[in-house]
Amino acid sequence: MKNCDATLPVVCADFDVELVEMDGERDHVHLLINYPPKLAISNLVNSLKGVSSRLLRRDRPDIAQRD
Repeated sequence: MKNCDATLPVVCADFDVELVEMDGERDHVHLLINYPPKLAISNLVNSLKGVSSRLLRRDRPDIAQRD
C-alpha cells in the first residue's frame, strides 16, 4: 500500500482527477475520486489501472510477478 500512496495521487493528478480517499489491501485498492464528466468512467479506470501498474512494477520489480 505504501507505493500506492505515492503513485496513485500522481496518476490521478495527471488525469485531472481529485483523489478524495484511498484504502485497500495487499492485492487491491479502493479509490474515491471526483472526475470531470467529460471522462468516461470505464476509460478512466482502465487508464488509472494501467498507468499505476506500470509505475509500480517499474519501481518494485519484486512485485512484477504474481505469487
